[in-house]
Amino acid sequence: MTQGNKWLVLIATGLAGIMVAADFTIVNTCLSLIQKDLGSTVNQLQWLISGFGISFCALLATAGRAGDLFGHRKLLYIAIIGFSLASLGSGLSTTPLMLIIFRILQGAFSAIVFPCGMAINANNFPKEEQGRAFSLYGSLVGIGLAFGPLMGSLISSFASWRWIFFINIPLTIISLVLCFLVVKKDSVNKNVKIDWLGMCLLIFSLATLVFAINEGPYFGWETPITISLFIAAGIGFWLLYQVEKRVEAPILPIPLFMNRGFLVGNIVYVIGVGFAWPILFFLPLFLHDVQNYKTLMVGLLILPMTAMTAIAPVIAGNIYDKYNARVAVAIMFLFAFIAYILFLLFNINVPVWFMLIAFFIFGSAWGFGNGLGIPIMLSDIEDMSDAGVISGAGLTILNICGVLSLAIVTTIFYYAERDGLKLSLQKANIQLTEHQQHLVQAMIANPDRVKSLLSGFSKDLAEKIVLYFKQAFVHGFHISIWTLLGGTIISLLIILKANQGKRG
Repeated sequence: MTQGNKWLVLIATGLAGIMVAADFTIVNTCLSLIQKDLGSTVNQLQWLISGFGISFCALLATAGRAGDLFGHRKLLYIAIIGFSLASLGSGLSTTPLMLIIFRILQGAFSAIVFPCGMAINANNFPKEEQGRAFSLYGSLVGIGLAFGPLMGSLISSFASWRWIFFINIPLTIISLVLCFLVVKKDSVNKNVKIDWLGMCLLIFSLATLVFAINEGPYFGWETPITISLFIAAGIGFWLLYQVEKRVEAPILPIPLFMNRGFLVGNIVYVIGVGFAWPILFFLPLFLHDVQNYKTLMVGLLILPMTAMTAIAPVIAGNIYDKYNARVAVAIMFLFAFIAYILFLLFNINVPVWFMLIAFFIFGSAWGFGNGLGIPIMLSDIEDMSDAGVISGAGLTILNICGVLSLAIVTTIFYYAERDGLKLSLQKANIQLTEHQQHLVQAMIANPDRVKSLLSGFSKDLAEKIVLYFKQAFVHGFHISIWTLLGGTIISLLIILKANQGKRG
């Protein structure tokens, strides 16, 4: 491999990495536009994120081993082409369900791009240059994640939201052509074992649990279908545990959970990054539905938060190396606590400067978690040859927790928003007919249709309901933040307990 070609390999695989990473966050700033065009409910919007995450985390841990078995170059080609076709399908979607299905396929193909891209770079760079190559590849992925929301808002401001998916097609063609020209054929290892059963059980169990949590408010928590879903998910996770204890190459190595560093690293990862899933879901809706900002402005406002996810990991790593993990983790938790307190002070008249400070601080916590999670997971591991397995398991757990945190918090938000609106109407002594109550429920399910649905009310009542609706959204947002804050406090206590055990 010549000096020039190896950097072309990095550019080719990095372009695919940027595209996939950006697509993970690019949808968030366009949720309101998608909701308006397809008539999606908040619950369906949440599935656009969760569906991507479920397929992504289930396939991520097995994609690296599948590359060893079938060839990383071959799988990367399949993933890039598949991602391009899934993007085309997403852009052409005419119903929420159709879009959710193609987002799930995007997540599946995305899970193959990352480990195969890393492996190809490892094969093309000498040992002494791999650290630099991996850092650059990680930076490219970080740029995609950080600027995805802004890219989404820019594209959808000048064209249809569908172009946030269509734009992937020319990028995938460029990446595919570059890979075809510069990536050499790699060897395969027919002795590699893949935990296919564990992967299938993880997909089934996680999807069933998320579906039960999301649909419980609509089916009813005590209905046979909801109870059956929870039982099925429980059985699925129990079977997954049994399989992972026995297979030769598990997705989630059970003994790792007894390792203090792995436990603490995962908690840091989940608090810093996993809890960002619901935040990144709600903030664009808050800015659009409550603050009435246009899509482009929404992307610009949350840029300080997403940009810090690319900047803060470097700062966190320097603090980790210069001082120790405890100092770096303490700073991350401090950022998280301050950000949540500031979020709790949001209201319908919150000034822009205040929001920007909150976004910047939360982005710092997010970035610190992203930079500290893997190093802490590896800190108590004696055999560094297991680093790849441990990192893969950590990423899988992160995405599982991200999907679950989004499902749980959006469900809590639904009840808090509904009850907040009812309470406001009762305090104002507003009596609604049965038909008007159904309209209010439709507003809760689809905030973008508030104005059109208000045609069934008098002008005075409609103005009051708009105000009460915004207040209810803020109330639901506050309860969601309290939930995340509670989870952060519990996680901190677990880390303190684990550290006490180590000193003991």
